[in-house]
Amino acid sequence: MDTVIQPPASEVEGVTVRFPQALLVASREDAQQFQQRVMIQTLGLLCEQGKISSGLGAQVLLAQEIRPDWVIIDERLARRVAQALGLPVKGALGILLAAVWAGLLTRQSALDALEQLLLAGIRISPRWQHWFRTEVGKAQL
Repeated sequence: MDTVIQPPASEVEGVTVRFPQALLVASREDAQQFQQRVMIQTLGLLCEQGKISSGLGAQVLLAQEIRPDWVIIDERLARRVAQALGLPVKGALGILLAAVWAGLLTRQSALDALEQLLLAGIRISPRWQHWFRTEVGKAQL
């Protein structure tokens, strides 16, 4: 049986990497350890290529070590690697929504914060903007 790893980088989306089980046995690694090692190496490659910042790379590596409740990352490639490593990822909108749910922000304050992010040039897809507005509207106060 082969071990299958889905690389997170957008350049290789849809590509399946297969490793024969015999290779994993010979290297004395289980599939999960091997996948984590591949993801960490992918993270390093993305940093080298300038596709994610070294700060984001360090953030993911630290989170891999300390296992926080959330890792706050908005950048798509870094999020994919963090998720592939099994880390719980939230972005800016997720944090704002959690603050609304916890009663730390009003609905209007959260919507205002979204507008401020957009005005500051932060790119948030229309799909995520719609999702956020919908979820904020559902929040129980």
